[in-house]
Amino acid sequence: MLTPTEKLTYCELMGLCQTRAGATIGAGALGRRLGLSTRTVERVRKELVTLGLLERKDRGQGRTAAWFPTMPQICRPRARRLDDDQLEEFARRLAHCIIGKRAQTPTTADGGTPVGVVLQVV
Repeated sequence: MLTPTEKLTYCELMGLCQTRAGATIGAGALGRRLGLSTRTVERVRKELVTLGLLERKDRGQGRTAAWFPTMPQICRPRARRLDDDQLEEFARRLAHCIIGKRAQTPTTADGGTPVGVVLQVV
């Protein structure tokens, strides 16, 4: 599962990404919007990229990168409306994707998933 900070960052970037240009906000500005430090935003964005939930596009020297929230293909519904059972199934798929990615990611001292933490499947 995602941490509350990861969810907050993902949702804010989703809200800011309403055009093809993506969310072109720096870590400092995003941190001020969310009440987080620049370092925390950078760490969370890196983790979301690792989990396959965020894509970074470089826009050239001196320009802020563009960020695009995404979902693994298996977690993308084809229908516009989902019933409760379908929504639960896609949430379960996403949880399994996240758990699988976190299991493959080495733990780091700067805030990676701690060793021994059990991640709950929804």
